[in-house]
Amino acid sequence: MSETEDSSSRKVFDEVIFAKYQQAKVSVLSDVKPDIHTLTKTREQFLNEEILEPVLTYQKNKKIDYSQPESLLRELSEEISTDTFLPDIIREQYDLVIKEKLVKIAMLQQTQSLAFGEGVESSMYLFGEYADSLYGVVDPTNFQDVIKIIERDIKRKLDSGMLVAVQIEAAARLLSLIEAYKVRQVDYKSLDIKQTIFAVKESVIANAEELKTIFEKGLEDYNIKDDWVVAVDERGTRSTISVSYNLKKIYLPNTEQLLHRGDRKRLTAKRIQGLVAHEIGTHVLRKINGEKSCLKLLGSGLANFEQGEEGLATFREQDGKSFYKYTGLEAYLAIALAKGIDNNQPRNFAEVHKIFTDYYLVTESADRLHSKKLAWNRCLRIFRGTSGTVKGVVFSKDLMYRHGNIAHLKAVENGTIATTDIDSGKFDPTNVEHIIFMQKLSLLQ
Repeated sequence: MSETEDSSSRKVFDEVIFAKYQQAKVSVLSDVKPDIHTLTKTREQFLNEEILEPVLTYQKNKKIDYSQPESLLRELSEEISTDTFLPDIIREQYDLVIKEKLVKIAMLQQTQSLAFGEGVESSMYLFGEYADSLYGVVDPTNFQDVIKIIERDIKRKLDSGMLVAVQIEAAARLLSLIEAYKVRQVDYKSLDIKQTIFAVKESVIANAEELKTIFEKGLEDYNIKDDWVVAVDERGTRSTISVSYNLKKIYLPNTEQLLHRGDRKRLTAKRIQGLVAHEIGTHVLRKINGEKSCLKLLGSGLANFEQGEEGLATFREQDGKSFYKYTGLEAYLAIALAKGIDNNQPRNFAEVHKIFTDYYLVTESADRLHSKKLAWNRCLRIFRGTSGTVKGVVFSKDLMYRHGNIAHLKAVENGTIATTDIDSGKFDPTNVEHIIFMQKLSLLQ
């Protein structure tokens, strides 16, 4: 787009089509959330070891009618195919996003089937297949890199002499798991465990209202009005920051959740600025710009845009201040363990939770109860949408953080990343096909 061209004066290619596309509402992140009241009780029982295996339920999904958005999408697909006035490149993009949304509906229908008690295993295996097709699968090379970092960090903790007996025992169990993996890897080479010099600890912000004020300032700094608001999740069920596009809200964890974050995830002033750049300066800003462009679809996103946008968002969040070179290490490890990538033996919620309790005992130097709580939060993210009981079946969306982050950093290092108009809408700036499409619309130089 030229500097003199005003967005309001340009032709909008999909004004009518996008309005119809929006009617087919699919709320993936909302629908994969387990029933909150049952979940609270299950969590308490599991952490207190009153039950051995948590079962995630979705009775709230019984009333969802997925046939309505599915029918709307199929009708729209037929309409687009016969629309002679629609440019071919626009038609192709809508074909792709419609197919992607239909896969999301098919995935969510498997979660819904749990509410009706229909074939748990068969439904969950289908859920896993759909999730993998949408969000990708664990890359063995990336997983080995993750294992090497975990191994190094555990050995550093042991060498520090600061672990107590229960943490030393946990470290031994983790190293045993890693050793079993290493014997099957021909080219495995452990990382140097030489300690790095860490910066002096910064003060931590753990008050939700204070955090809210900073995010509200972020909306002002990015000149975002459009009725966007920041809200604290007072129910205490949210452990991460997230954006609701439909409600135009940025949700923050409450103070209790902030206080219980792991040491390496505590919110310092620098980290919060990174999160503002991630959530507001990337996700929200690209949505608003996309909606104002000549293609309204860019407000909701091209097909397969999410990994690239998370790569951009996490790159901005890091801004040279990351604990590790690439983000998403713990999520990658959790999903890989659930898939059984380390030993060809898939795991369920309880089995991954056991390993991650050991992981947090060591890496966070935490007590057992706090480690179990951190492990619960980690497992809940990857097993949401599932029963939690079927081994190897996970909601694999969190793989995109690491995959996207690696792709973005490599593109930056290679000088192949678009630097101009990168926030003009929701597209993947590392995807060649997306870049060519955006250039054809004169939305990217």
